[in-house]
Amino acid sequence: MFHKKKKSTKFLVAEIDNNQIKVLALYQESEEKIRIIGSAIKTLQENTIVNYHILDKELVTLTLKEAVLEATNELEEPIKGIIIGVKGTQCIEITTTAKSTATHKRVIKEKDINEVYDRIIEAAYIQAQNEIVHISGDYDSNLEIIISSNVYNKIDHNFYEDPLGVEGEVLESAIFNAFCFTEDIKTIKKIVSKAGLDLLSISPIPYAIVQNITKMDIPEKTDYTLINFGEDITEIMVVFGKGLIDTKTLPIGYSHLREGLGYKMGLTTKEAEKVLETYSRGQLSETEENIVQKCLNDILYVWLEGIKLCFEEFSEVKTFANQIYLTGEGTMLPDVINALKEEPWYKEIPFKTEPEYKKIDINDFAFIDDATSKITSPIWIPTQSLGIIYLEIQDQND
Repeated sequence: MFHKKKKSTKFLVAEIDNNQIKVLALYQESEEKIRIIGSAIKTLQENTIVNYHILDKELVTLTLKEAVLEATNELEEPIKGIIIGVKGTQCIEITTTAKSTATHKRVIKEKDINEVYDRIIEAAYIQAQNEIVHISGDYDSNLEIIISSNVYNKIDHNFYEDPLGVEGEVLESAIFNAFCFTEDIKTIKKIVSKAGLDLLSISPIPYAIVQNITKMDIPEKTDYTLINFGEDITEIMVVFGKGLIDTKTLPIGYSHLREGLGYKMGLTTKEAEKVLETYSRGQLSETEENIVQKCLNDILYVWLEGIKLCFEEFSEVKTFANQIYLTGEGTMLPDVINALKEEPWYKEIPFKTEPEYKKIDINDFAFIDDATSKITSPIWIPTQSLGIIYLEIQDQND
């Protein structure tokens, strides 16, 4: 969902989780370069947001204002434009294909392309509604498209970036569409407005992360699966030909590791977080380390079973590429990648070959420069990835 506004080189991005709001202040240095100039994380009270649906609008508005103020307090002027990221149960992401077949070769016209695109949008909306009914049994919710992005165009089985004017019989297109609940869109708009900000875009975070990886200098980046082990959820994204094909969400995140550790060791949430941080740095005693590993392994066993089920639900994918990238809070713990490598969870899933794993580090995004020297943790990868949406907005407005 893009909105044309007066062009500015400074903007904000925000990721709203169930228990916190992360905000970055960014500056566009050039057409392909973004600089981080401010940041803030603010904790939300329990039950302010549940399953990514905002229940206490006033408190979220106040917390967003505080986060923006902290992220921009060292800047000479306020920043109003903001991009809000959505994920998990907030949005449905689908890639849909359609064909137009003629009885003989013809020159592809704009009318032909529009007809295929219209059929794709209609089919995608029905798919999204069916997905909601499958997940929640909800037949009444209305949806709106927040992003629509071309994945590929083919004419007679050959790929073309722009099919207009090309001669052929069969035109095939695939489009990635992200849908958001109409009520959630209205809520986000009200919160942003009451916070004194201008909404630039509502964007699906999985799409933003994939677009960022596309800009990275990685030879294997054309076909892969991305696992984002986030704060509250894990998102699995399947990418072919650099295009996001489908996503699945597992309701287990880093917070569940923290809470599970706290419960088993009799610790508060803050104490459990400190233990995990110390553990990730390898600074616990051998006895303490063994206790933490046992607690994490019990939860990661359930997580792995969930990952397996998510892969099995990608019914449209015949074969998965063997490259798996990992991002998010969970990657701070070596146990996550170790669990994926050591357990045979993938044996019944149609991978081309045995999966290979690569952790995406925040410094891998070379086109994003951190002027604050504070953004070093993988927890910021989803938030900073939203910066690429601003570049897309500028391309559309130019």
